[in-house]
Amino acid sequence: MENIDNTNSLRHLKQNSQAGNIFATFQLYDFYANLPETNFHSKELTVEKNKYFQECIDFLEALIQKDSTQGLSPKNQIVLESLVLKDIKKFYSFDINFHHNLTVIIGENGSGKTTILECIAKILTWIAKNLIKEKANGSPVTYDEIRNKAKDFGEIQAKFMFGGQQCSGSLAKAVKGVAEKKDSSVEELKYLANIWRVINSQHLINLPVFIFYSAKRFILNPKSTTANATKQKNRFDVYSDCLKDRNELVHFKDWFISLNKKGINISSTSTNKELKQKIELFLQQDVQNEDDLLMLLEERRNIKKLNLNTEKSIDEIKEIKILKEAITLCVPEITDIYVDISSGIDEIYVQLDDKKLNINQLSDGQRIFLGLVADLTYRLIILNPKLENPLNGQGIVLVDEIEAHLHPQWQQEILVNLTKTFPNIQFIVTTHSPQVLSTVYKQQIRQLIESDEGTFITKKPELQTRGVMSSDILERIMGTYSIPEVPEAKSLDEFNKYIQENKYNTPEANLLLEKLKRHFGEKHPEILSCERLIKVRKLLAEKTKKES
Repeated sequence: MENIDNTNSLRHLKQNSQAGNIFATFQLYDFYANLPETNFHSKELTVEKNKYFQECIDFLEALIQKDSTQGLSPKNQIVLESLVLKDIKKFYSFDINFHHNLTVIIGENGSGKTTILECIAKILTWIAKNLIKEKANGSPVTYDEIRNKAKDFGEIQAKFMFGGQQCSGSLAKAVKGVAEKKDSSVEELKYLANIWRVINSQHLINLPVFIFYSAKRFILNPKSTTANATKQKNRFDVYSDCLKDRNELVHFKDWFISLNKKGINISSTSTNKELKQKIELFLQQDVQNEDDLLMLLEERRNIKKLNLNTEKSIDEIKEIKILKEAITLCVPEITDIYVDISSGIDEIYVQLDDKKLNINQLSDGQRIFLGLVADLTYRLIILNPKLENPLNGQGIVLVDEIEAHLHPQWQQEILVNLTKTFPNIQFIVTTHSPQVLSTVYKQQIRQLIESDEGTFITKKPELQTRGVMSSDILERIMGTYSIPEVPEAKSLDEFNKYIQENKYNTPEANLLLEKLKRHFGEKHPEILSCERLIKVRKLLAEKTKKES
């Protein structure tokens, strides 16, 4: 950020501020807030400081109605525009740009998909750490991350857009033994975090979420307990673990059970009704002795206590509803999720289609995905106390191997449902799944391709992918034949050639057909398709014979 050391600089900043530049506006607030009162009249100084402080609030709190089906959303969002890697791991010189809503990175194993997400996470730590405290350090580039053949340094560059203003940063490290060192440039990233942190310290605002769900993510920590969910005192604690390589999805169990315990009174309407009925019954009777009177007073005390607890539980009940909404939107097969204490212990159950299942009865993939949804929802609730619907909160979410352990049907639904449930999150994910790609627009896909020289580039598919058969994507985009190279597939091709050449009645063809029937079964679609083709060939032959 520029220094305000003369009248021209001050005038320039004010012009940029009037144009809506949040960085200029905050710098002006900071300038007047720290200016000695001897330079200005105290009243004038306060007016200027308050003016720019309020303009910062207005920018950060601005909301718009993007869609009639959604609530109000942040107007000024932070998004990652591009990433440049120089001599980082296997990348010699590489750049990639990102879609503002969703980017899906694909490529062969070892092509560097995970490296890209790790580098983004590393850059984001410089924002997240400075949201927690001033002048904090994020994660640096390490020697192990520098490409073996690098001659001078390894570097990660990132460019962000925040409400129409550009913000960039770079992390660099010189190769061992070189004459000059290479400095990182993280001041703009820190300054961006300062804006959120300083304004929030004096006026509660909504904050963005940053999170990296690596391929090593898992749902439960053996050491986690329900008590852990109540330990968090400061909302900024969600930034302390958000970009680790191994993110533990513990909140799904602990936080949900904790919320249900806090909010149990408000849902105990039947208990409330019973107590009121008892009081009415006592009032209708004559009080004969002190014991009856004490009992009446005890019942009244319980009612008052229940009502008091109910008032305190409103927030917890709202959070439970939001969490249930997120899960049922992301996984339509799940119609409800709740805590059951009938066994004497707290157990989470889901209503999956027409089945009531303990959370532990779900597959690993289902539980991990539910954990991801719940964890993201938890963070959005904590960071967006002033949004009517915290699911409309903003941020950047990285997910490696989005389809991991999921059934193909869930793979087809996952990105559609995530982007619908969290409409203002910029998702950047990797995948190997054609089922996932069949729901994604081609302009949102970045395919990593290695050139003959060993460098990597990104390419967008030429053909539309959304709404296309998975088998077509597998062949046209991912370069893998939908039919595997096995002997049975070759035999099927051979028999189809017999049909095309009208040799389907030869002894060789008949033997091959019997062999195929033993393998596939007589009612298999491939066998039925062959038989239909033979019928067509026979009809054509009869027609030709009659015409001649």
